[in-house]
Amino acid sequence: DKDIVDKEKENKFYAGAAISKVNPPLGFNIVGAFDPLPAHSIHDDLHARALVLDDGKNRIALVVVDNLKLPRDLTDQAKRLINAQIGLKQDNILIAATHTHSAVSAEAG
Repeated sequence: DKDIVDKEKENKFYAGAAISKVNPPLGFNIVGAFDPLPAHSIHDDLHARALVLDDGKNRIALVVVDNLKLPRDLTDQAKRLINAQIGLKQDNILIAATHTHSAVSAEAG
């Protein structure tokens, strides 16, 4: 029955996930303590993880980065790039840091 097939198409839900290493070069400061110290080795890799959900009408992206903090101007720039590359609405993208004190900060300085 054509109506059943059309309804099945409407009820599709898509999900995609990705993970990427985001280790900075050795020598960058680990800034999670009172005295920032340069990293001399990698104990555990740092990652950015993304989950995209799409119900056929709305698509959202959730991104979490192993980092002390992510400045708003950086996340806004990332949202603009994502929008330009794949057309995902900037308001439908959430980017957050894990706020680990054993990593670097994406903030300049």
